[in-house]
Order: sequence, then C-alpha cells, then structure tokens
Amino acid sequence: MKDSDFPDLGKSLFDVLIVGAGINGCAAAEELANQGYSVALVDRGDLGGATTARSGRVLHCGLQLLAPKRSAFDYLTDPLELVTRLRSARRAVRDFKELCREPPRRLEPMTTFVPILRDSPYKGWQVDLGAGIIEAFGGSDANIQYRRWSPAESRSNPFVAGLSGPEGLQSVVSFQDFRFCWPERIAIDAALAAERSGAALASFARVDDLWRASDGLWHAGLTEVGDGCRQTQVSARIVLNLAGVWVDYVIASAKPQTTVSKKVVAVKGVYLLVRLPERYRGLGLAGTNSIGEPICCLPWNELHYIGPTETGLPAPSTMSGLKSRTSLSCWPRWASSLPAFR
Repeated sequence: MKDSDFPDLGKSLFDVLIVGAGINGCAAAEELANQGYSVALVDRGDLGGATTARSGRVLHCGLQLLAPKRSAFDYLTDPLELVTRLRSARRAVRDFKELCREPPRRLEPMTTFVPILRDSPYKGWQVDLGAGIIEAFGGSDANIQYRRWSPAESRSNPFVAGLSGPEGLQSVVSFQDFRFCWPERIAIDAALAAERSGAALASFARVDDLWRASDGLWHAGLTEVGDGCRQTQVSARIVLNLAGVWVDYVIASAKPQTTVSKKVVAVKGVYLLVRLPERYRGLGLAGTNSIGEPICCLPWNELHYIGPTETGLPAPSTMSGLKSRTSLSCWPRWASSLPAFR
C-alpha cells in the first residue's frame, strides 16, 4: 500500500479486518482474499517482522506431533488425545509436502538426531511406529529419511559420539526436517499475493481503539507509526486478532469490554547462539534436559542455537531486554558433546 492510500482505508467496509501481519495473519489474508472476501491486513510493525522473524525457523515433518506428553500408554486412557494428534500430524504432513515444493533457497534440509536413552519416555519401537504413520500419511512424496541407528552405528555422528553416559544409550533415531532460510519472506509473499487479490495492506499501523457498534460492525482506530502519525478508521464485519504476543493488548482495547481469558500464557524460550565446527553443519539434536524439559541444538545459517530455557514472557514492550535465566543444572546430558561448552 502506498503512503497516500493510508487515509483511504476508512472509505471502505471490509468483510474481514486482520490485526497482525505475521505468517498467520498474512496466510489468512491470502486465503480469504482468494475466496473473494474483502480484507484489510494491518500491523503495528513490518510484515513478518516480529514473532515470525524471531521463530525457530523449523518446518517439522510432523513426527514430533505424535510424541506423547509422558508415555505412549497414555493414549490408552485418552484415545481422544491420540485422534487429535493424528489429525494434526496429517495436516502437518500435507503442509510439509506443499512447502517442500517451494523454490530453492526458501528451505534447507536439516537432519535431526534424537537419542533414545534407557529412561526416555518413549522407546525406539514407538518412534518407529510414529515414523511409519507419517510416511503412510505422506506417501512417496513425504520421504522423511527416517532411520534408527544402533549405539555402535551412531558413534560416527559428532553429536552422539560425545554423549555422556553412553551406557544408557539404547539407540538413536534420525529424520529429515527443513529449515526456513528467511521465514519473514514467506509472510511477505503471502501478503503480496493477498494484495494482488484485492486485499488492503497497512504496515506500521497501530490499532488504538476497537469497538463494535449497535449494527454489529466492528470499527478500529488506526494510528500510523512514524513521523506523520496520521489516523484513520477501518470498518469490518469480522475482526481476526492474530497479533502474536500483542494479542491480549488488542483484546483489552476492544469495547464493549468482555470477559476473555488471557491468551499469552506460555513461557518464552531463550536461546544461546554458538558457532560449532564445520562437521556439525546441517545437523541438529533434540532431547530433554536434566529436569525433563524439551531442549534442542539446531542449525541456524552457519551457527547453532541451543535452548530453549523456560523463561517467563514479559510485556512485549520490554522484550528487547529479555535475559536468559539459564541454569547449568538445566542443560541436557548431551551438552558436554558441544565444543563450545568444553
């Protein structure tokens, strides 16, 4: 959208106003615009510039979605949970196949290794079963290159070779995920496709007020972020609040006030970025730390990020000052295999 078009947003009634132009908001805008709905997509920052740009950038093959919270036998007492996870895995495989057909340099392959220890919450045969389900969902097009290694075979892997306590290592599984080179590019492409289908885009436009009139229409007061600070009002039949970590702020600005539970309730992962030797390029490791929390070491361009630690999520305005509360006691048993920590 041109700068001169900002005031014109208030001259139209849109079917849908989407607040938040990350990957979710941009994808929703593209889908709705392609179906013929009139869409306005607004964001207080740039397209894909917040949560999307700061994501782990991993396109999972879907195998992780089948992992139980504690034990695979939990599914016997809660079969609905198993059905839910199977449906999620099927959708993930479908999306995985579609995104893998993206042009080169959008995605890079990444081999993930997961050690199966004596006290792991799941056994090797259970992971084999999950991989078989994923391959059945995807057919020949979804080759995740799954393999289960014996302890002896896995010694050639630089991560696994340095595992402490090798006597507890039962086996190692590996599979292929992909990594987005620039995830914000995916959001931008979706937003531009939505614009070509008629959607109106407004980046650096902050929602200050949001209210529903007696006729059922929603109205949003927008302020242009920057030197001009121009204002306009957008009207729509439906509002999709996809504002990421600011979702609760958008809810709080809505009138009349309703009792809506807080949406951002999780903890925020904090990662350490390190440079490992060349032999680690394109390889990742996933497991649990000494207190049972998931933790990983995954490639990021020429570096690797290690984490996350479980750090409380502060207010978005203070996120730039976020500091890790990492304790060495929380590092996984395989941390000693990383040269950066020797």
